[in-house]
Amino acid sequence: MGKIDYEPIQDADKWPICPHCGKEIQKVRYFEQTGIIRLKVIRIFVCPHCLKVLGTGMVGM
Repeated sequence: MGKIDYEPIQDADKWPICPHCGKEIQKVRYFEQTGIIRLKVIRIFVCPHCLKVLGTGMVGM
């Protein structure tokens, strides 16, 4: 499998834009749900303006 190169955005004036409402996202909000065994925590990341889902993630505790 090939390696993907990436480059962090250094420009402080650029912010991600919500694909749903089109507003700039300067702080991502998330909801958190603990699993049944409490070993995993599921996070649902949402736009702070329209609260539509941007992505999900799982964190091991």
